[in-house]
Amino acid sequence: MADPTRKRVVVTGLGVVTPLGQGIGTFWENLSSGQCGIGQVTMFDTGGYACTIAGEVRDFDPTPAFPSPKEVRRTDRFTQLGMMAGWEALNDSGLDFDRVNRDRVGAFIGSGIGGLSTLENQHKTLLERGPGRMSPFFIPMMIINMASGMFSLYHGLRGPNLATCSACATASHAIGEAWRTLVMGDADAMFAGGTEAAITPVALGGFAAMKALSTRNDDPQHASRPFDAGRDGFVIGEGAGVLVLEELEHARARGARIYCEMAGYGNTADAHHMTSPAPGGEGGARGGAGPGPCMPRHARSVDVWLEAGAVMAERLAGATPSSYNKCYYHNLKTKTYLMRVLFMLHFVWHIAKLLEIDLPIQKSSEFNFVGKKTDLLIEMCQKTNADIYLSGEGGRAYVDDTKFKKNNLKNYFTNFKHPIYKQLSEPFIPKMSTIDLLLNYDLKTSKKIIKGSGIIGE
Repeated sequence: MADPTRKRVVVTGLGVVTPLGQGIGTFWENLSSGQCGIGQVTMFDTGGYACTIAGEVRDFDPTPAFPSPKEVRRTDRFTQLGMMAGWEALNDSGLDFDRVNRDRVGAFIGSGIGGLSTLENQHKTLLERGPGRMSPFFIPMMIINMASGMFSLYHGLRGPNLATCSACATASHAIGEAWRTLVMGDADAMFAGGTEAAITPVALGGFAAMKALSTRNDDPQHASRPFDAGRDGFVIGEGAGVLVLEELEHARARGARIYCEMAGYGNTADAHHMTSPAPGGEGGARGGAGPGPCMPRHARSVDVWLEAGAVMAERLAGATPSSYNKCYYHNLKTKTYLMRVLFMLHFVWHIAKLLEIDLPIQKSSEFNFVGKKTDLLIEMCQKTNADIYLSGEGGRAYVDDTKFKKNNLKNYFTNFKHPIYKQLSEPFIPKMSTIDLLLNYDLKTSKKIIKGSGIIGE
């Protein structure tokens, strides 16, 4: 059983710098509209390279996150990206450093490779011009902890500070260790995430030599398909993402907007292979199992989830769902189930809004239905002032249509014709839900496909 006295951690700020845009609003808008940030490499000449595509952050200006342009020039691109993501997260969180104890605010911003472009440039200088011409800032520009260190330095944050380095898991580990720091009571707020700027001649050549990169250079927007049967590798990219994690009561005391609660964290090694996970999933099982601080505390997370659900709806859909939710959620018997229902209701509401389905959502728990089978359906229509009931094709086996006619109601059976659309692999798999369609097509095309998918007849 989870310790009821253990400190709880929530997310109060989001900051991103990506090939799809800078700032969480721009990033989400471009992602939702189906845009792609993958294209031909422009940072250097890719002649002779097997892979010539990457996810570059275009038109990037890091100066708002730095005290002066001079300080920008003294840092590697990976530090600049991380600083900007941290700055975005700070602004999003509304955290005022002058009103908090800076001794208890820290930063864990990791990187898998660090200042690789600086290393390449300075090595070239060494070979061509000699050691005396190397930059005195070479070492501090290159080492991996500079993004985390500089962010704390420029903002006067004297709390815990480190940089994780664990390849693709770097940012996840940074966030997890920041969570652990807050749970242990060593800080009140932490900036946590990762940053990478590895689109360089050596990195592109090295990953290509491993046969790890996609070579679909003529179709960059469809080059990386991790779960597709015809996948041929990944596309290297750059960017940064930083979260503001806060101890729950600290966040509430300052009236912070809460996105969600981070309930747990696990960290294990498979000790199996350099890149492949253990085939039986043993590492994942160890990482998510208790006892210990990684155990999720579902039962105590309800109120935070309620706060987070409202924020999610407002953030993603630009509006707030009707006030039905909180009173209903609190009446559910089990709180674990409560959170699942909360998420699903908000999710359904958001999908309906995206598809411009403007219909009220009512729950059967709001009514005292007593009928069964067809009588129940008729009772539902009567109590909701409906005059038409839509039955699935399978309803022909149990729906008594004559009872509908006796009660001056119409019962229509839907003759659903499943639309065929292009998925990531063949053959086409039907009945994958609207989510699959929205992940394969932009919103406009999805609407057209949905509206032409079926007919209704008696």
